[in-house]
Amino acid sequence: MDKIKDTTVERLKELRNRKNLLQKNVADMLGIHERQYRRYEAGVIHPPMKKLVELCNFYEVTIDYLLGLSDDDTPPLHKLKY
Repeated sequence: MDKIKDTTVERLKELRNRKNLLQKNVADMLGIHERQYRRYEAGVIHPPMKKLVELCNFYEVTIDYLLGLSDDDTPPLHKLKY
């Protein structure tokens, strides 16, 4: 895996655990099957941009943080739109 993919996988798990959520909870929020979300966290498939935006808004982080381009997890000033 490449650095961005590795970091994204780690951050998806970290953010979900911070909120004490199950993978099923996040999958339901995204409107996808739990199996698909598990594949995101395993790094088997990349979430599409729309799902990345939804995840950033849900976890209140920037897309740069989620992708590992920044280590600043300060909530963004505005929600992302897709």
